[in-house]
Amino acid sequence: MSEIKIEKGVPLPSGNRRIRRFGKWVGLFRNMAVGDSFIAPVMSLSSIYASCKRNEWKVKIRVQPDLFRSKERFVRVWLLKVISKKI
Repeated sequence: MSEIKIEKGVPLPSGNRRIRRFGKWVGLFRNMAVGDSFIAPVMSLSSIYASCKRNEWKVKIRVQPDLFRSKERFVRVWLLKVISKKI
């Protein structure tokens, strides 16, 4: 069993922080206009979908067949619609 260090005197973060709808992809999507696209690794799809659902963005995702020869597979993501402008 690994040892866990007990720390004393560490302040608790304040509870009145604003809820932000940030994620790894949110900054990128906020800088995009409808119809813009980007290429992302297939492994990022779950976090992309989560960010889009949380922020009410509609996207279309297609596999990039010309990039199949590399070890990692890629997809192209288009921003189709922004349902609401949440902060």
